[in-house]
Amino acid sequence: MSFNLVDHVKGAIGQAIMSKLAGSLGVSETGVTSAMDSAIPSLLGAMMNKSSAQGGSSELLDFIGKQDFGNLLGGEVGDLLSGGAKTDAITKSGNGILEYLLGGSKATNGFMETFGKFTGMGTQSGGGLLKMAAPFIMSTVGHHIKSQALDAVGLSRFFGEQKSNIMAGIPSALTGNLGLAAGGSSGSTGAKVASSGGSASTGGSSSGGAKVSGGGGGGGLPGWLLPLILALAALFLLRSCFCGSASVPGGDLVGGVGDTMKSGIGAVGDVAGGAADMVGDVAGGAADMAKDAAGAVGDVAGGAADMVGDAAGAVGDVAGGAADMVGDAAGAMGDAAQGAMDKAGDAVASLGSLTLPGGQTIETPEGSFTTKVAEYLGSSGASTEPVNFDFDGVNFQTGSANITAESMRQLNNLASLMTAYPNSAIRVEGHTDNTGNAAANKTLSEKRAASVKQTLMDKGIAGDRLESAGFGQESPIASNDTDEGRAQNRRVSVVITRK
Repeated sequence: MSFNLVDHVKGAIGQAIMSKLAGSLGVSETGVTSAMDSAIPSLLGAMMNKSSAQGGSSELLDFIGKQDFGNLLGGEVGDLLSGGAKTDAITKSGNGILEYLLGGSKATNGFMETFGKFTGMGTQSGGGLLKMAAPFIMSTVGHHIKSQALDAVGLSRFFGEQKSNIMAGIPSALTGNLGLAAGGSSGSTGAKVASSGGSASTGGSSSGGAKVSGGGGGGGLPGWLLPLILALAALFLLRSCFCGSASVPGGDLVGGVGDTMKSGIGAVGDVAGGAADMVGDVAGGAADMAKDAAGAVGDVAGGAADMVGDAAGAVGDVAGGAADMVGDAAGAMGDAAQGAMDKAGDAVASLGSLTLPGGQTIETPEGSFTTKVAEYLGSSGASTEPVNFDFDGVNFQTGSANITAESMRQLNNLASLMTAYPNSAIRVEGHTDNTGNAAANKTLSEKRAASVKQTLMDKGIAGDRLESAGFGQESPIASNDTDEGRAQNRRVSVVITRK
């Protein structure tokens, strides 16, 4: 059965939270449940719309990463929705999420008014429900992003795959406020890149491939092609002026120039038409263009021929380079998401395979953290002393305990190792350099270690097999007097306390 994001969010929130929302708003549980059937896909649609803008997926990932959702889907819910300061904090957080997704307070107020009318709850209760529900919905999406280790490319592709599920749940009365066309647009998500006045969005290409546009016009010329076209038009004009008879009357000369420019305009139209299809046929098109340019250069006399000859050589190089670049991009497109997740530093060429007890196979560079831990857990003999291993592929956003998406590869491997060796237990330890306030450093190290522990628990590792601790700057392994030493001291370690 294929994954459905709307159903996943509904299931994660659950009827218990629906009941708490109803009690907090003073409305019926049935009314809240019905309204959430529209609220959930609507806010997911706003996230999808946000992700489709140029740079939107990266921006959305960053926004979600900066939210402090706490344990919204755990045991704190009753306390959070029972009124008072904590409920006010949830509502304030939700209002900020709505304004981010919908584009400001005016758009948010308009959507809440429409939502209140559609659900029959009224603007105040309907808006209150949206504000309270938004953090739970975004928290659930954030957990899924983390569990699947999605980067910006992966998130854009994920929303493209979920588009039909999301749009099917949004009432047509609400799509206008969300900036979505009823029923959605056709095609699966593909990268659409714009330049020189064009726009960029995700989606629109039925094949999911890269659509390249530029110039702001319908044909979409790449930025480097327009100067080339203008240069060719100028060459036709030079040919008419310098190669014609000196006895040509002024009127004929003007007419000749006009004919030449007309021919040039026709050539430009042909080139523009070819450029519209350059994603599929760019290599052949570039070769033809270089051939045509070489033919035109051959007709130019004297010193102009030499000058244009050099230019033609340059054009051939540019065209060949463009063909190679687009060819490489097309070949790499299918692997873009995986390549982005691997940019933490694991070289693809050095990946090795490890087969774990139970038959699961994981890939990891030789000599990496994962390889060392696997070799230790698989070695014979019981452990008598705790053994320490430093992560070499787990990083955090600057100044926070938010784990980067690229780090999930190594955390996924660690979870697989602990699953394969069910008797193992670990302690996650956070460390910093001596830059800044010592107390703040210790707090940050504790939060980072706890964040790693929570991620492993989210992946199914029992909490009684995990510990976490932060030591701040108390346990350096190198000198803090150099950049290299401080970099070594900023680390998160895994201490295996039981094999």
